[in-house]
Amino acid sequence: MRRLLFSLFLIFPLVFTGCGKKQRETKNRHINIIIPKYPLTFNPQLATDMLSSDILYPLYNSLFSYDKKGEIVPDIIKEYNWINKRLFSFKIKRNLCFSDGEPINNKTIVENLKYFIDKNRNFPYSSQFDFIDNMMIKNKRVNIYLKYPFAPLLSYLTIKIIPEKFLGENKIIPSSTGFIIINKTKTGFSYKSEGKQYDFQVCPDEITAALKLMNNEADILYGFKIDSNKFKKKGINSKKYILNSLYYLVFNMRNKKFKKYENRCLIKRILNFDNIYKILDNQYHYSFYPILNPVFKIEDGIKTDYSCSGDLKTVKILVNSESELRKKYAEVIKFMFEQADIKTDIISLEYGIYLKRLKKGNFDIALGAYVFDYDPDQRDIWKTKGLMNYSGFSDKEIDKLLDKGVTILERNKRVALYNSVYKKIMKQIPVIFLPSPLYSIYHRQGVRIEIPELVHSNSSVLSYLKKWSKRDL
Repeated sequence: MRRLLFSLFLIFPLVFTGCGKKQRETKNRHINIIIPKYPLTFNPQLATDMLSSDILYPLYNSLFSYDKKGEIVPDIIKEYNWINKRLFSFKIKRNLCFSDGEPINNKTIVENLKYFIDKNRNFPYSSQFDFIDNMMIKNKRVNIYLKYPFAPLLSYLTIKIIPEKFLGENKIIPSSTGFIIINKTKTGFSYKSEGKQYDFQVCPDEITAALKLMNNEADILYGFKIDSNKFKKKGINSKKYILNSLYYLVFNMRNKKFKKYENRCLIKRILNFDNIYKILDNQYHYSFYPILNPVFKIEDGIKTDYSCSGDLKTVKILVNSESELRKKYAEVIKFMFEQADIKTDIISLEYGIYLKRLKKGNFDIALGAYVFDYDPDQRDIWKTKGLMNYSGFSDKEIDKLLDKGVTILERNKRVALYNSVYKKIMKQIPVIFLPSPLYSIYHRQGVRIEIPELVHSNSSVLSYLKKWSKRDL
């Protein structure tokens, strides 16, 4: 009898240990990610905010995507070439399909491209694709015919491809290519792929989110900016990345006050960048004009005489209310201005109203930010009728050079032209570029994440979601 009991004591621990190991393995295949907001849509082509775009990015493939260093690489495309300056031809990979088994073929690609350029449908970026004239399938290849030479084309082909039947649909989740979406609720949703599950939970409060991470109730926080120094002892780690963004002050050169070069020059002279660096706790980078150089100092390459004096007495700074960081920028800039005896008011508006005022030129100075693509169309920013030319900057010579820039396929030659254009523009001070913050993604110990070094407007920190893993602590 004793021998039997002894045997049972030997057996039971082994059984329980095995069950515990199996439970841990199952648990470790569930990665819990907390985000501050619910996606506005689950159709990647209709996502207009960064968070929704980032979350949906890993679900779908595109013709081109981005590698870890932020360089453009083929994705669905197998091989491609420019037949001439107005004809781009490519061949897609074989045996591709969506999660519901529907094949991805040349017709799928052409129907997506037709949707992109159709201004009568609800693709939000259709006006940006007006350089495309037509597309057709020829000799098992897709040919894109351009209205005029357009060098940044590859950046515009990073839009996600979805099944034809879902084009323009906002209420239905399109079939994906890499993951399957499950358990969609008001407070969360999950992705599943290759036996792993990625559970996203919405938690708007950053303190609550951080506490959940500290207590191992979550594995990763994404979309938050917290002071990680407060939580180091609690096992929270972070990885930093560069969002290819530009923070800036833009002058309204159409109003009487800032039509004067001397007043724009005076503001440039008053600004103390050291104080702005302190806001960012030295966690900043410089990134605007990525085609020239994705990271370089604002002061490099431009020499301007800032000894001039203007006649400014009052200034109003326009800022959108949703961005805590921009409001901090504005407060510090207000302090600098008032030290120089310039009475300053901050006008904080909801983003939609803020953007309307920017476009109509109803402001003195505005504080904002761009997020760039790999190879942006410089005409959007600086051309007289550019979509993001909020300063009202206008120069016929610059307009001609910018039109010429998009026709130059050789990157080195295009960079040289844009460099000369940039220097001519900045001598007139239509904007003042500010330091851009570094961003962080937070995770607990035992969680391994891989993220890009550089993130563009149409790429995502979640690009390598399938490679993320965790182990039991």
